[in-house]
This record gives sequence, structure tokens and C-alpha cells, in this order.
Amino acid sequence: MHIFVAAGAPWHEIADSLPRFDGYPPGAGDAVPFSRRSEAAPGAVRGSCLCGGVAYEIAGQVSGPIVNCHCSRCRKARSAAHASNLFVETSRFRWLRGEELLVSYKVPEAERFTQVFCRTCGGSAPRVDAARGRVVVP
Repeated sequence: MHIFVAAGAPWHEIADSLPRFDGYPPGAGDAVPFSRRSEAAPGAVRGSCLCGGVAYEIAGQVSGPIVNCHCSRCRKARSAAHASNLFVETSRFRWLRGEELLVSYKVPEAERFTQVFCRTCGGSAPRVDAARGRVVVP
């Protein structure tokens, strides 16, 4: 089943026939209140960490590439079978707040792998790769 589909990413279409619920399914207990912060500018997409202390905006439509990486570092960093990352040009990305809350951990032997997260909640955050002109958005 799919839960909280009303809060889903606007660019992601659920293509299967599993049941869908805008919140918890009937009988699952009390729902946790959820409120969105301000809406994104027209034609932009916003994101944030779990606590909302770090927030960012991507100008234009999310068009990719969106990559599901199955390398061991990505699996460990996300505690999942893979990491889903969006790559966007630095010119389309801007921090809205909380850049000072970011912590970066670079794997010492890795050429490029760096995990960025919010120091308050531990939520994943985008990594700006200025040398290559792109941002990796988890």
C-alpha cells in the first residue's frame, strides 16, 4: 500500500495498483499532524531536512537525471537498498535557510563521495559540487 500520497513528490507518478491513502489507512491509529511550510516559487521545487532547519529550492522543473545508486557507500549512507539522487546544475539551486546547520562527511578514500546532513535532525541534505557545477540532491 501507499500512504501519504497527497504529500508525494509532484514529479513522481505511482504506477501500480496498490491501495492509496492520503494519510494513514483506516484502522491504523491516530494520524500525526503535518503542515507544509511556504509554497515554492512558480516553476520551482522546494525541499528540506526532517526538522525544516535546512531548506533549499530548485528553479525549474525537476527533469533529472534522477539516479538510483546501488554502490555500497550509497546503501550505507541511506540505510537502504539504494540511494535516489537528483543531479541539478548549481545555477538552478539555492539555499533558503540553514546552510550553517550542514555537516559534511567525506569518506577518506573516496574521490567524490561525501554525505551531507543536518546537524539538528540528521536528515540528508544536498551536496554542492562547485568544481563540477552540480548539486546532488538526495
